[in-house]
This record gives sequence, C-alpha cells and structure tokens, in this order.
Amino acid sequence: MAFQASSRAGAWFEAAREGRVESIKKHRGEMLGKPGPQGVTALMLAAQHGHLECVQLLLEEAKQTNLRGETALELAIASNRETIVLVLAEHEANISCSTGELPILPALRAKLLGAASLLIEYTNVARLDMNDLIVAAVETEDIAMIQVVMRRLGTIPTSALLEVVQRLGMDRPITPAFAYLIGVSDVFSHSVQQSPTLGQNSIPLRPLPFHTDDETPLMKAVLSFNYQGVIREAQRYARQLSGGRRQTALMMAVELGNESAASVLVQYEAGLHDCQGKTALILAAQRGNLSLVRLLMNSEHGLTDSAGRTALMTATISHHVPIITELLGYEAGLQDGSGKTALMYAVEGDLRDVCSLLVSFEAGIWDVRGMRAIDYARSHDREEVIELLRETEGFTAETLNFIIQHHGCTFRRPLRATKEVPDEPRRQVELETTTLIQAVNANRYYDISVLAPYLANMRDRHGLTALQHAILQNKRVAVRLLLPFEASNLSGWALPEETRPDIIDMIAQHQRSRQSGSRSRRPSRTSVTAPP
Repeated sequence: MAFQASSRAGAWFEAAREGRVESIKKHRGEMLGKPGPQGVTALMLAAQHGHLECVQLLLEEAKQTNLRGETALELAIASNRETIVLVLAEHEANISCSTGELPILPALRAKLLGAASLLIEYTNVARLDMNDLIVAAVETEDIAMIQVVMRRLGTIPTSALLEVVQRLGMDRPITPAFAYLIGVSDVFSHSVQQSPTLGQNSIPLRPLPFHTDDETPLMKAVLSFNYQGVIREAQRYARQLSGGRRQTALMMAVELGNESAASVLVQYEAGLHDCQGKTALILAAQRGNLSLVRLLMNSEHGLTDSAGRTALMTATISHHVPIITELLGYEAGLQDGSGKTALMYAVEGDLRDVCSLLVSFEAGIWDVRGMRAIDYARSHDREEVIELLRETEGFTAETLNFIIQHHGCTFRRPLRATKEVPDEPRRQVELETTTLIQAVNANRYYDISVLAPYLANMRDRHGLTALQHAILQNKRVAVRLLLPFEASNLSGWALPEETRPDIIDMIAQHQRSRQSGSRSRRPSRTSVTAPP
C-alpha cells in the first residue's frame, strides 16, 4: 500500500523502527535521505532497534548526525547492537560521537569486543588520545582486546604505558588485564635502557617455548661450527629459545655467520622471533649478510619486529644497499606500527642513494599521522631529498595555481620568508578553512613550506591562522616553518598554557631576531621566485 502524503514520512520512519523490510524496499527510492524529527534518519532508527537487513538497505544515510550530534553507529553501540556496529564500522568509525570522542571508546566501554576489534581497524588512531584508548581497553578486562589495541597503536612510548598504569591506580584490584599491562610496562621500561628504539614500542610478543639452560646441544653445535652435530640435534632441539635474548639456534647461526648451520635450521626454525621481535632474516639484514638474507627471505619476508619494522626497513636503517636491492621485490610498500615505510627511514637518515632506490616503490604512502616521505624530508630539512621526491609527492605548478586561485588570491611571486605584511592582507573568499591550515592539521610539512608564501595570514571561520593552529596542536616543525610568515599575528594572542616549552622558546627567539633586525636595517620589500 502506498504511503498517504500526510503520513508518508511517519510511516517511513515507523517501518525503519519496526524493521519492516518490504516497506523499506518499496519506498527507499522516494524517502531515502530525508531526516525526521530532531534530524533522526531511518538508518538511525533501524540501527538503534537492531534491524540488520534494514540497516544494510539504508547505508547511504551513513555519516549523518541528528540534532544531538548522534550517529547511527553511536546509537547502535548505546543499544548494544553488536551486529549492527560491525556493519556500520567501515562507514562511521571516524565520525565523532555526540560526546566528541570516536566510536571505538564507547564500544570498548560497552565491552562489545568483537565490534571493537573491527572498529579499531577502521579508526584513525592518530585522532585518539593514546592513554584514553589503552585505559578503555584495559577496563574491558580482556587481554586479547588490549593486545589488539596496542598492536594497532604500533608505537607506544614507555612513558605513556607508565602513565596509564598510574592513571588506573596501583591500589585497584590486580585483575589479569591490569596485571598484563603492568607486565608490559615493566618489560619496556627495562628494555629502553638496553635498546632505546625498543623502548618506543609495546607490541607484546606471543610466548614461545623457552629452554632454561644457556644452550641446548643444538646451539652448542652451531656455536662450535659442528655441521654434523647440527644435523644430528636439529629435529630434537629445534624451536627452543635460550638466554636473555630468547634466541633460536638459527638466530645464533645468523649472528655468527654460520651459513651451513643456517641452511639446515631454516626448515625447522623460520618464522620465530626473539625478545625484541626480530627474526633471523631481520638479524641477517641488520648485519649485512647478503647470503643469509637470500637463504631466509623466502621463508621470513614480511615478518616484523616488535615495532613493526621489516627486514627491508632494518637494512635501510643499517644502510646495506645490496640487501635493500634484494628485498625490494618482497617488502617494498610495507609499513611499521606507526605507518612508516623504508623510504621514510631512508629520508630520516639522509640516505639519498637508498631514497633513489625506494622512491618508485614507496612514494605517496602516508604514515598514521598523515605524513609522506617528502614531509619527513621537510621536517629534517633534507633539501636534496626533497628535490628527489618533488616529482612524485610534491605540487605541480598547475596544482599550486589552482589552490591559490581557489582561495581568491592572484598568482604572484611569494613573499620573502623574513617579511611579514599585516598591512597587505591576502584577499580570500569565504572558506571554512584554508589549504595551508589543512596542511598543518595533516602534518603535511612540505605543503606548508610551499603554500606559506602564498596563503600566509589567511584565517579560518574561527579567525585563526595556520601558525595559531600549529601552536594549538603543539606541532613544532609547522611552527618553525610558519613563524617567518605569520609571527606578527601572535601580537596580543596569548599562548595556551599547554604550549610546549621548545615552541615557546622558538617563538621568543624569533621575536628577538626580528627586533634585532629591525634596529639594524629596514625590512626588504623584494620578492623571491616561487618554489618549484
């Protein structure tokens, strides 16, 4: 029966509330997307009341909020509709709830563990407070859930783990989940003294068989280069770990360069990790042993250490070019726990020869903060690397022209970096924000350096400039890049109390330099050429 005009909307929403699938199918084309009272959509009603088939029919209404700021996903979580949450996760995981937090947090508090495991995969964890997320995971009292969250976060400073333990309170009952967190924080607080890089992560390793003696007969055969002994003892003693580093006989063979022993043991012990998560292949890459890398890469390529680093990344950090070349076809494009690629590690190390090898494989990839390799290059002032990456990750002249015209500016030569012109404001059209401010928000440091000469001093609808956004977000590199163009906008603007001390010092130093320069000479009004 067709809806009457006077009751069409009411009947549509009633069908969604009650899960009348045929009615939804019949009138979907006519009513889809039309909000009801208080901005409620049919999808929200179907999600809240747990009608799965209706939700699937109404997914085009996803990403909308009612007048209270609630999404369909938030309503499904509040109603404990876990199946519905699984369907909506892909569409609304990064839409803020009415409380301002992302849906993963209320899902964890509601102990919808299956849904939370999926939500965390779709969630942009860079938008979350790391400690809030870990606390919510611990309070589920589910160790597997804690491990999922910590693996997704990837890089967790030891100080953050200790802060979470303190926040939860040492006087609380020691549940298995809380005990697990205390154990992880203790492991990494000790590990950081031995390995600063290890202390920056906290991906717990799966326990493996452990041999309490210092060495098994198999390991003794490896250490003494007793090839026949390795063959004789391999089947009985393989896959056992020994010593404080929990190494296998294969790992010992790699560290010794005992290629004959490694060739026997690869069939028994490939795929195991030591206490730092390193595999035999990663150890071989770290030591620059090309023969062992070739022996192991078919069995262990793609495996990572506890920070998510691959053998290719390890070889890059160690600057072993032949091994990098060998592993390109196996591991190029992979990312560690923080989203970094081998190319990003090469940029950080200013390894231009390695960057040349990797750029065609890994250009255009973002880390969890939204940074590309060229943004790493700009943050470290690697000018030659920027030149190498500009063609694949930088702006074209056409793109730059389009952006500037979009902001209502004429395409002209940029301002000199040391000159600020508050008396010559940029003409801008009415925009919610600017591309320069968006670059600050996304950690696009290269984009900031290119756009600042053209779009500096433009404000968003809140009246804030890009530099003020950078300060509010405590982004030191962005502040450094923008200060020469927008420092005059800080006059009379109070820095937030939580501003990082190094940023405060940077601003003060810049102001002193300006005052010193103004006393010694008049500012130049000449321009420089536009960046490529």
